[in-house]
Amino acid sequence: MNLHERLTEIRQAFETGDTPRETIEVLNENIEKLLAVDVTSKALQVGDQAPLDLSLQSSSAAVPLKNLLTRKFIVLNWFRGNW
Repeated sequence: MNLHERLTEIRQAFETGDTPRETIEVLNENIEKLLAVDVTSKALQVGDQAPLDLSLQSSSAAVPLKNLLTRKFIVLNWFRGNW
């Protein structure tokens, strides 16, 4: 199962109410931890510029953001998970 399929499965479980209680508790605990360190105040906002020396991990290797600026579009996606 690829990541997209797994995330779709998790979303559907939440929407149907089939998510195990333990999973919800773990998610809620981690949300509380992120809120406690005020992660939202440190996040880039719409219109902010990311540092050009930011190292991004691609499917093969880490790449500085500045090396990607020659492309027409760049989509940054931050995935945090351990499942």
